[in-house]
Amino acid sequence: MIKSIRTGIFYVFDGLSALLHVGAARNRLRELEGQCQELRERHRASADALDRLVLDLEQRERERREELARLEFELQRQHREELARLDMELRRQHGEALAGLETECQAQFERVWQTAAADWRNAAFERYYVQLGLQRQLDRLSVALIERQTSKPNVSMVRASAGFGDAQTPAIPAHPDNHHLVTHPYTLLQVGPFGPSQAQHRSIDVLLALRRLGEENLALTLASPASSDDDVEYLAFLRRYAERLGLESMVRILSGRSDVELADDYHAADIYLCLVDTPLDVSSGCLGVQRALHHDRLVLAYDSGEESERLRSLLPPASRICELTSDRVADRIRILMRDSRRRGRQLAEQRAWPVRAYDPKQVSDGAALNIRIEGPYDSTYSLALVNSAIANALNQYGDLVTLHSTDGYGDNVPNPLFLQAHPEIDAIRRTRLERVDVTLRNLYPPRTNAMAGIDRVIGPYGWEESGFPAAWIQGFNRRLTGVLCMSDSVRDLLLANGLEIPAVTTGIVADGILPHALEDPGFALPDGYRLLHISSGFPRKGIDVLLRVFAHLPAEIALVIKTFPNPHNDVRRQLLDLGFRGVRVRVGGLSGGEDDNSPDLAPVTYWTRDARRILLIDADLAPGQIAWLYRHADQLVAPSRGEGFGLPMAEAMLFGVPVVTTDYGGQRDFCTPETAWLIDSRLAPAKTHFDLSGSQWAEPSAFSLRQRILEVMRSNPEERLAKTARARDLVQSRYNAQAVAERIHSALRLFAKGRVEPDPTGHET
Repeated sequence: MIKSIRTGIFYVFDGLSALLHVGAARNRLRELEGQCQELRERHRASADALDRLVLDLEQRERERREELARLEFELQRQHREELARLDMELRRQHGEALAGLETECQAQFERVWQTAAADWRNAAFERYYVQLGLQRQLDRLSVALIERQTSKPNVSMVRASAGFGDAQTPAIPAHPDNHHLVTHPYTLLQVGPFGPSQAQHRSIDVLLALRRLGEENLALTLASPASSDDDVEYLAFLRRYAERLGLESMVRILSGRSDVELADDYHAADIYLCLVDTPLDVSSGCLGVQRALHHDRLVLAYDSGEESERLRSLLPPASRICELTSDRVADRIRILMRDSRRRGRQLAEQRAWPVRAYDPKQVSDGAALNIRIEGPYDSTYSLALVNSAIANALNQYGDLVTLHSTDGYGDNVPNPLFLQAHPEIDAIRRTRLERVDVTLRNLYPPRTNAMAGIDRVIGPYGWEESGFPAAWIQGFNRRLTGVLCMSDSVRDLLLANGLEIPAVTTGIVADGILPHALEDPGFALPDGYRLLHISSGFPRKGIDVLLRVFAHLPAEIALVIKTFPNPHNDVRRQLLDLGFRGVRVRVGGLSGGEDDNSPDLAPVTYWTRDARRILLIDADLAPGQIAWLYRHADQLVAPSRGEGFGLPMAEAMLFGVPVVTTDYGGQRDFCTPETAWLIDSRLAPAKTHFDLSGSQWAEPSAFSLRQRILEVMRSNPEERLAKTARARDLVQSRYNAQAVAERIHSALRLFAKGRVEPDPTGHET
């Protein structure tokens, strides 16, 4: 029993002990729960602190990136400025060094040639005249005197001669490798029977004197009419004489020329020389002078004194010379080559003489001008569009305008289908001008020879890299009155490359596309957000950069490229290199044929890679179809490396399309931060077929291009519409036909007024 009690007591104590342990465990559990709760609070506080730290770091990273971007932009700007400064300094030093070398070489050349040429000329003339005999020369002069006294030529005879009003521009092979050939030599001309009385050897002496003065790219044409009685022995002497002086490659001796051939000779000449020392009344040079005046050529003729009444009735004092020395004549020619104001004034005086004295006030009024526009105009090529638009604008402005189809290599027959489709252009082309006041030429390459009129102007001219061919600048300075420029960028680079004649920025007509009704081209555009690019596909247009960036844009964006086939357009090869595959597009949609990656795809092709889509248009589209493309585009993207003007950018602005383009080039006249989305760029060596030393263009940033495209796409609609409205208003006000015509007309009047101010040196006689 006692054992049972003890056992019970033991169990009781065990139970009590267990209860005590449970209570302790519960207390411990509560302690642990409290600690856990404390740890949770600490963790939550730490997490909040960490979030705040992350947000602060992100904000600092954004600020750091913005600062880096700002610093990068500032460094790029400073780099561009420093490069420009260094370029100008190097050009200056280079020019000074060349000038010193040129002066030294010229002095040495003159010393050698003055002695050798004079000695040989004296010996050659002595041998020649001994051989022929003085009596024979006297007999010829007597016969010529009798003929001239019985039949004097006059102006009416000249104007009745066939072909003199419609002479053709001399042509050279139309091949890209021959672009340097269009720098036609500055040409002297003398026409008359070959014989000592006409003194053609004096013109050769003048050519030699010009060479001694350092002038290059010269030519002399000596021609005789088909009816002339040429002295065969004198002809042979002239050839030997030119060869002995080393001028045989510069002298053309043409005997027995027809009226049409002579008209071409006059048309191609820059100055007509008449260096006979007999009175012009008894010399066949009279007819040559009259024909030169008829063709608006500069004339320099020897005034032998009181006996030259006929000469004085034909020519103003500025066109007469009183000394027959070759150096004196060469000095007069050189002045005319280098002074555009002197050239224009002498041409104006020649035209007015002797009906009335030249009145400078005639250029200050607002009278209409007779303008001959030369260049391509019968296609949708950008240069042709510029010329036809300018012709229409000046015609509507009130000037009397005609068109002449030509290019840098010679004259062309205009496309009859184009003229049929554009009767207003055909009507201007058929306009006949009794006289030409201004020849306005715009073509490639920029040929400057064989121009009519008193004022001879290139433009509105465009150029896209910082360098410019020196031979072209020489042709501009020697022959032109002035240059009209598409943009301030073009004007500045021409002046930086040595242009010495006036240059005025006029812009071009951009609103010619607006009157055309929208016309569906007959093929479907890719769905989605559309980027549009319109260009020639030349490397400077930056299509390579655009395609690289497009490959990394969101798949919802599609690209439409409008271009045309040409030797510099390799867009299809680029697409193949990037892995795109193309299918032909037929009118009404896509073809169902197999993929075709050959380089000779149809004019309209559809290219895909994964989900990315590109429509490539290599077809010629009508203006209404181009307008249709603008209407269906969300952006116009033009990452060009250089632009003379940028007509597609201006046209897109007129249709309210946002424009993304490079922050460099002629388009900057109207593509500003307030009107367009500008791509950052850096100056880089220009890679063109001209290969001009030191020439640069702008290399667009691919990163910046992608940013601008996405920026436009994601921009606030109201802000985007406000910017495109500013762009449309700017282009409409500045580049409409009326405004451009007024600027061109004013510039032409300004060039003419350059002749009004008296020349402090006076006219040399």
